[in-house]
Amino acid sequence: MMAAMMTLNPIAVTMFTISWTIGMAAMMFPAIIPMVLLYNHLISNDHNNNNKNDNLWLVSKFNQHTDNSEEKENKQHVRSLALLFKRTIKTLGFVGTYLSVWALTGVILLVFGSIIMNKLLVRYSAQDFAIVAGILLIVSGIYQFSPLKERCLGYCESPLPFFMKRWKGKQLKDVLKMGLYHGMYRLGCCWPYFLLVIALG
Repeated sequence: MMAAMMTLNPIAVTMFTISWTIGMAAMMFPAIIPMVLLYNHLISNDHNNNNKNDNLWLVSKFNQHTDNSEEKENKQHVRSLALLFKRTIKTLGFVGTYLSVWALTGVILLVFGSIIMNKLLVRYSAQDFAIVAGILLIVSGIYQFSPLKERCLGYCESPLPFFMKRWKGKQLKDVLKMGLYHGMYRLGCCWPYFLLVIALG
């Protein structure tokens, strides 16, 4: 991280971004699991309902064409695999967009931290650093009692209200939007933590 902050070397920045994202995923894993499980349940029900409609269509076609049982089993197997693939892609898209918010946050913190440390604060004394750190601590503390923090925390702690407000539809682009919203709400809850890390560090 020090090499990345001092030089902004692309390799160092890439290594930092990878390790940062893995660290964020590990830290947020217990919090995002209920969200992912509920999302997976919702899209499973949606796919099952669509499958029922498709089955009605198949029954009507069955009156026109008679298939043997093996062909029907093969069709059902292919349909099940297709639904599983779609559900997996959507779940990965939701989680991937969520993690991309954290990856981008890490890069922004690294770049701005590098500019501040290397350009703005290089000639200041330890006492000046202490004043800046104290200001960061105060800002972090005040934010904990703000309405914005309460709103973000409400959507992060309870998955159902989040999906009730932010459910966008069945398409992959809608899934990515929901992952982005969830990442932003989670960032709204946790960004003072990064100020604390900087100040205390």
